Amino acid sequence: MTLKITLSLKLTTLCAAAILLGVPAVRAATTMTDLGPLTGGDYSTAWGVSADGRVIIGDSSVLVGGVMRTHVFKYTGTTMTDLGTLTGGN
Repeated sequence: MTLKITLSLKLTTLCAAAILLGVPAVRAATTMTDLGPLTGGDYSTAWGVSADGRVIIGDSSVLVGGVMRTHVFKYTGTTMTDLGTLTGGN
């Protein structure tokens, strides 16, 4: 806990000093992409992204036999793959 607080204070101090000195902010080149849900679903949530940004994992609602369920997915490139659920899951 002490290490986290110390690092946080040092980072805050460093950022404040950079602002006062007029150092421009550095931003990573990132974009946000709407993945959409699995077939028949109405939401999806990303829970993890690989270090290189190529693979995204998460969960999505999906319509199964007329019932809305939650399934895990893997998204690569432009393809969302339904990985289903664990045995006994919904």
